[in-house]
Amino acid sequence: MKGSKVQQVQECIFSHGHIVGPIDGIFGKLTYAEIRSYQEKNNLIIDGIIGPQTASYMNAQSGLGLDGKTKF
Repeated sequence: MKGSKVQQVQECIFSHGHIVGPIDGIFGKLTYAEIRSYQEKNNLIIDGIIGPQTASYMNAQSGLGLDGKTKF
């Protein structure tokens, strides 16, 4: 998956101390690993997926406007 929402997620996790590699809007292996790390750090379900719980948490932290319905 790729696009502006992925780039926003990368920017969010980068701003909270996680290294995502290039912020390029591509959901690759490093982005997946850093999302898992972000989830662990924030006591979320650790699955590497931006589902409802992670989306809600990211929205509260960064105001991304993720709906949590489109998992990536």
